[in-house]
Amino acid sequence: MRTFLRRTRPAAVVLSAALVLAACTTTDDDTADGTAPAEAPAEGDEDTDTDDGMDGMDHSEDGEAADGDLTAEQIRTDLSHILQEHVVFAALATDAAIAGNEEGFGQAATALTEGNSVRLADYVGSVYGDETRDVFLELWNSHIDMFVRYTQAAAGGDQAAADAAVEELVEYSETLAAVFDDVTDGALPAEGSQPGILEHVTSLKEAVDLQIAGDADAAFTQLREAAAHMDMLAVALAGAIAEQHGIAGDASSDLAAARSKLNSLLAEHVWLAGAATGNALAGNDAAFGAAAAALTEGNSADLAALVGQFYGEDTEAVFLDLWNSHIGMFVDYTTGVATGDQDAQVQAVAELTEYVATLASVFESVTEGELPASASAPLIEEHVLSTKAVVDAQAAGDDWYAAALEAGQHMEMIANPLFEAIARQQGAA
Repeated sequence: MRTFLRRTRPAAVVLSAALVLAACTTTDDDTADGTAPAEAPAEGDEDTDTDDGMDGMDHSEDGEAADGDLTAEQIRTDLSHILQEHVVFAALATDAAIAGNEEGFGQAATALTEGNSVRLADYVGSVYGDETRDVFLELWNSHIDMFVRYTQAAAGGDQAAADAAVEELVEYSETLAAVFDDVTDGALPAEGSQPGILEHVTSLKEAVDLQIAGDADAAFTQLREAAAHMDMLAVALAGAIAEQHGIAGDASSDLAAARSKLNSLLAEHVWLAGAATGNALAGNDAAFGAAAAALTEGNSADLAALVGQFYGEDTEAVFLDLWNSHIGMFVDYTTGVATGDQDAQVQAVAELTEYVATLASVFESVTEGELPASASAPLIEEHVLSTKAVVDAQAAGDDWYAAALEAGQHMEMIANPLFEAIARQQGAA
């Protein structure tokens, strides 16, 4: 197992006429064990494995299984992303339900049960076969129904029905834990996963309760905590799958944690941006402010801190300013859409286009060429376009939840090559 050294390296990068990345000094004081991450997957590959196992599998762009090499680290990353996506879209659905937005609830619920749940079930099926996939999908969606019943009862003041739904959810945590024990042949014992599943249930319930109470700031804070918690379940599942099928790597290593966190934070960025722009266009000022704070003061700060782990505090601070600048551009675009100001929209799009080239150059410089600007620029551009599509769908009254689901999943295509470039540069690959 390689040693993953944190190194801050010289990185003089012109971000814009007013923004220059400060040079940093080299430090070797922090270490973390890990293995080399898998290569960035190719887009569009999908292949369902059989019950014979998953030895030698790789993953495609959207997280589905494909033939090739696969590491425990990548399994954790994939599962963490999908599980956190589940939490966020569940909260988007309950928020719409509480607000009485029936159309929005239906769209969010569809993205959750027919989008996210199917993606997770397909992942399970790629490991354990089609029959297990189908049974798991039905079981997984059943606890979404329980949350819907809880939300309806709690919002309507029916305490007895709310208590009954909570009891069902507690029983569900035991059932799912037993399933994990069985399908992993004991590699993930029920007593090892049940507390984590129960924590998922209770943490998401707390977010719903805060939504019902109308405390938007606390609700978004709790939502972020509930989503981040799912990585604990992902690492346990990934470790068990790797052990059961003899897959190389260490799902619990610091390297695996960093890779998973980068993927999840980039996806969360898109989801929170969608919540912020949606509330802005709807005129929900309090919810917009809460979502914007969760985005810029929470998600962006955590992403910058992760950058700082690799490149030091100076780079962390500059990256935070740079990253939040493009959020401001999206706010400007959204304001232009809301007011019908075409000039403002055009200006914001022009700034975002320039930002694509700037960020791609930053990635190339800080990774010392391991991630060329020519490779990352098209991926960053797709992020800008897919996030803009979310705003446009919101403004048009279309299904923005489906657009946000797609935009969030795309972020894997940025996170994977970026992390691999960092790992190669710093001696982990």
